[in-house]
Amino acid sequence: MADLIEIKKNKSKFEKLLKFLSKNKNLDENLILAQKILTFASYSNVGYFESNVLENFYCELAKTIDNKAKFSEFEKNNILHVMTLSCKVGGHTRVVEKWINLAPDYQKHSVVLLCQEGEIPQKLKDNIKNKNGELYVFSHDEDIFQKAIKLRELANKFEYIVLHIHMDDPTALVAFGSEEFKRPVLFFNHADHLFWIGKSISDVTLDLREIKTITKTRRNIKNPYFLGIPPETEAKYIETYDKNEARKKLNLPLDKKIILTIGSNFKYTPFKNKSFIDYATKILEKEKDAILYAIGPSLNDEMWKIANEKLEGRIIPLGTVSYGEEYFNYLKSSDLILDSWPMSGGTVVMDAISLAKPILSLDSEIGQLDYILKSKSTAKNEDELTQKAILILNNSNIANEYVSDLKNNYIKENDAKLWQERLKKLEEIIPCKHSTKRNQEPEKVIIDDYVLSLNMFNKNKNNNFNKKFNQSTIFYLCKFLLYKYVLKNKRKANCYFDLYISKSLIV
Repeated sequence: MADLIEIKKNKSKFEKLLKFLSKNKNLDENLILAQKILTFASYSNVGYFESNVLENFYCELAKTIDNKAKFSEFEKNNILHVMTLSCKVGGHTRVVEKWINLAPDYQKHSVVLLCQEGEIPQKLKDNIKNKNGELYVFSHDEDIFQKAIKLRELANKFEYIVLHIHMDDPTALVAFGSEEFKRPVLFFNHADHLFWIGKSISDVTLDLREIKTITKTRRNIKNPYFLGIPPETEAKYIETYDKNEARKKLNLPLDKKIILTIGSNFKYTPFKNKSFIDYATKILEKEKDAILYAIGPSLNDEMWKIANEKLEGRIIPLGTVSYGEEYFNYLKSSDLILDSWPMSGGTVVMDAISLAKPILSLDSEIGQLDYILKSKSTAKNEDELTQKAILILNNSNIANEYVSDLKNNYIKENDAKLWQERLKKLEEIIPCKHSTKRNQEPEKVIIDDYVLSLNMFNKNKNNNFNKKFNQSTIFYLCKFLLYKYVLKNKRKANCYFDLYISKSLIV
């Protein structure tokens, strides 16, 4: 009930602010307001998965730079991947790395990072270099118009563009929201379960899955193309290695059954008074000589700290582990991998397959990737998960059956050659010229269990948000009006308008 009330409040605020955006005529304020609304919807569950108002707002901005970008001829077989930023951990950056690696050798693949934070992964740099591409990094200091102009000029040189952008990054919409830009744009739907904008500039939307996808049902996208996640090549399968040697390197016990789970902390947020820790605890209570290690969560999180104490150190959160030798040694050390819940992982499942490790995934409203749902590795409920886990931990033959079954399902849908074939077919249907779409159909808003299940992912973020802005909304509104109309200080007025909107979005 609390989640439902929270979603309805978010939905109401979202709709009111969109009306304000539509009526307000001040561009500086609208730029701040639109970005705040966009980020709010991306991380706070407003019941919507798209917004015509926001799409159209940014496409209108695109017209204002039509005469500012300089165009040149494009180079055939030259592809540009547009990312908001790259990360050392998580599947988002791995997708781009693997795509570039699997692309035909006659193609050049470049990457532009619009708002990079932190170090750029070496693997990404190496794969770009191997495909004779370039890495472009835009400055943090540039505003959205400067970035959009640079992006439009840069992207014009490429045969087509692939967007791997964050849900609340509008730069690409301003760059490509006008048909003055001619090159076709593909949108890789990596956040397929969340709110995002970009469908108005997408000539082809690329889906990760066909089962439990909401692309058609909640986003009104008529003809998405199923591409799937770029896989590791088959040569990466490693079925023979010394598990004990890996454990020795990590100083892990040799005489225990090791269960491993991997995922960002938010993927384990409880749903409907149940949590991943509840399910894992049930398994550990039956398997007294088993230990669960968690990559991603840490003891700084109260839920994991309590679990660690309750199970007397048999649930051990490790925090962040970089994607490399240490990460893979934890995988090699394990007897069973439990997929994150209620939000499933992507990269970790493929890594488990590559190392011939059994993995179990508990079904959820959000759903898993297609090949997992079709395999023995999916458990429909808590009892089935526990039963399967006990069998795997105590019978190596059964464990191998699960490994073989999941791998076969994976290969059917995600073999490197099959993915390359889907990529080739995709390139045959990419239009020669970019077009934009003004959305006329009303957004579909259905608050059901699917929407409720998403509400957990933004709670930690909202808690931090609440702590940051602890003064009253009226205070910031008065400051904004003072600097706008009395002192006429544009910079200060925008600053307090930003704070006023931020405060008004707190649930």
